[in-house]
Amino acid sequence: MLIKTITLSILLALGLGHSVTVAKPPEQVITVQSQNHSVLDINTADADALSTLPGIGIHKAEAIIEYREKLGRFKSIQELLEVKGIGNRILAKLEGKIKV
Repeated sequence: MLIKTITLSILLALGLGHSVTVAKPPEQVITVQSQNHSVLDINTADADALSTLPGIGIHKAEAIIEYREKLGRFKSIQELLEVKGIGNRILAKLEGKIKV
């Protein structure tokens, strides 16, 4: 049991996996959710970080930065719709993953 607890602690510390199930004494099972919910700030993120977002490759990431440099900080997430190549579908994929 100690080995399972140590393994679970290591996996959570490394952020590996979103869900780990650990068997407890008979008829008890616990599931621990990883707290790897990092939200990316689109006003400070670089192109490499932005390109890891769903639907955003390196070219769209560069377009986001170019927009930000020309017009200043994003005031809302909806403002991303003004960046070439970003539409409602991509914006929906980004929900909960970005902030301003």
